[in-house]
Amino acid sequence: MGSKSMRDAQTKGATAWHQQWSEASNVIESKPALYLAGGFSTDEEFYEAILGETRQTAIRCMRIMKLTTPIEVASYRPTKLDLAIRYIEATSKKVLETRDDVDFTKVSVQLTVAGKKVTKSLKEVTTVELRDALSQLMVRPKKKVSADMKLVLELLKRSGVEGVKATMVGGSFNIRVPVDGLKAVAKELFDFEPSDKS
Repeated sequence: MGSKSMRDAQTKGATAWHQQWSEASNVIESKPALYLAGGFSTDEEFYEAILGETRQTAIRCMRIMKLTTPIEVASYRPTKLDLAIRYIEATSKKVLETRDDVDFTKVSVQLTVAGKKVTKSLKEVTTVELRDALSQLMVRPKKKVSADMKLVLELLKRSGVEGVKATMVGGSFNIRVPVDGLKAVAKELFDFEPSDKS
């Protein structure tokens, strides 16, 4: 099969994929939902019986369909588009709602390769690299512990009382102490002085 024939086949397959999920979306979003007339009591039953997919996968595919064209599906494939959509939303802090909200040809993905920062287009980046980049964005940074909190934790540890828990919200400390350990904890905290900077 020549390269042109392969491209034609990919485009045809992507168009069929797009059409399938467009029709599924119409069935689900109609009022009342058309799957009820087909004898299905839930959308989950419809997805599994008619489309052979779980509810989670079906919802993801319908969202990809709404934000892409058949040509984009043929060019990037659904899995990469799904990751790209989530990457774009994570970096832009915005929810994509229509096809006009994104131009996949202009998407750039920030990666760390051999300790160096590199940028790749959506066409260049692999699915594995894109998944790794998205995972890095999802990692929550560790909260910085203030100087005051560090001192309080040290004093509580020095009291020797087991089961003490301390948190700091805004400028207030919340300390939970077992009743039999109140005296020892109070003794350690008595001379506590807040730092100038927290």
